[in-house]
Amino acid sequence: MAAAFNSSVLILISVYLFYLAVQRFFNPEEIDAGIMSIVASIGLVANVAGTVLLHRDSKHSINIKSSYLHLLSDAVSSVAVILGGLAIYFWNLYWLDPVLTILIGVYIIKESFSILEDATHVLMEGAPNDITIPEIEEEVLQFENVTNIHHVHL
Repeated sequence: MAAAFNSSVLILISVYLFYLAVQRFFNPEEIDAGIMSIVASIGLVANVAGTVLLHRDSKHSINIKSSYLHLLSDAVSSVAVILGGLAIYFWNLYWLDPVLTILIGVYIIKESFSILEDATHVLMEGAPNDITIPEIEEEVLQFENVTNIHHVHL
């Protein structure tokens, strides 16, 4: 449930950021690129630390995978923001801020939908993807007193 909620929130936030990015693209505002890069650098350190801590367990739990991907996407976003801040600082490319916002949002939505799909499958009590009916039948038929099996449902 937490993974579905987290992914849904990330999708909603991304859509709202698209709205703000379009506004900023047509009405650019001056940005303090120095502060932008410093804050993104602090965020990068925190997100990389969290990503490293969650990486191993993200293979075994959809909730941890959701958190891991959230931190990983934040780390990737921080790198983009740092590079964008440097470009804005040196070349006054203020249009780059909304473009980066949209690109980062697209990436976050793509990853969030993947997690939301997996979480929905679990919440709807779907059969695990790595188990097939013939495998179950084969395992059950190995029991001594079982001679036949039919109508197996997952």
